[in-house]
Amino acid sequence: MRASILLGLLFVGCGARTALTEGDAGVDDVSIAPIDRPPTVEVGFDVGFDVGFDRPVAVDLGTPVDRPIVPPPDRPAFCGDGVVGGAEECDRGADNGPTDAFTLSQPGRPSVVVRPLARPLSAAGFYAYESASAHTGFEDVGLASHILYVDAATGTLSLVYVAGRDGDLGLAPLQGDAALQLNWLGVPAGASVAASDDEGELRGVGGGRFEGRWSFNNNTDGGAIQGLPWDQAWRVVVQTVRVEGIARSRFIGFNGAPAALTLRDDVVITHRVGDLCREDCRRPRCGDNRLDAGERCDDGNLAGGDGCAADCQRFN
Repeated sequence: MRASILLGLLFVGCGARTALTEGDAGVDDVSIAPIDRPPTVEVGFDVGFDVGFDRPVAVDLGTPVDRPIVPPPDRPAFCGDGVVGGAEECDRGADNGPTDAFTLSQPGRPSVVVRPLARPLSAAGFYAYESASAHTGFEDVGLASHILYVDAATGTLSLVYVAGRDGDLGLAPLQGDAALQLNWLGVPAGASVAASDDEGELRGVGGGRFEGRWSFNNNTDGGAIQGLPWDQAWRVVVQTVRVEGIARSRFIGFNGAPAALTLRDDVVITHRVGDLCREDCRRPRCGDNRLDAGERCDDGNLAGGDGCAADCQRFN
């Protein structure tokens, strides 16, 4: 009997489902409301669809508040900062440097400080041309000399060049066949030829350029360019274009002291002027035995009548 009832239940439940009625669900039929979405925000251009979320509203921050500028903490002045302070006499920052009136240089060699050779003679008088030769006292066989020269009587500044030696002096050995070609570039306006050996062997060709062309035997050739300004900065480059029969070269300056040069390399003589400041933030001064920019002489004192005037502007 129990088996028959169970079999009947299985027959009714297999393969058929009966829909739930309202009573069977046990819940009321609830209408689901749509979800509220935030309104579309106008972004200033048409994006083609509803972005569907709020964007932050721009906030007016008003006028910026001025804040006091706090100066940097005080620091001690130092030489080279461009500000004169402490015990400094001057400070031009990166422009602090050499104040020497004249320097000499050649490619690949450091610049050296030089001063003019001073004699109470004009450039032509110092050149002392006779018997087809110069007689400055610095001539020698196979030797060329560049001389920075000043007439102590007038202050006229010149560049003098001599090569070889006059055979009439009776000295041995004799100067053999020689030929030279030199160019002076960057010579300031107003300079002129003071001595040329034979006429035209040294000449100005314009544009700050002078040319020297010499051929000689048993004598000296060269010349002098006078009238270089003291109150202007300049830089003269001397080029040796051709050299035969000359093997050595040197520079002659203050007190006749020689400095060896490389024969075929350019010789650069630079003159400075202006309000300069030394590396130690001290101003150049007359009487310190350094020939600084703006000075014509400096014998280490402020006394006059001993070779250099008290203002370092005149020889006496």
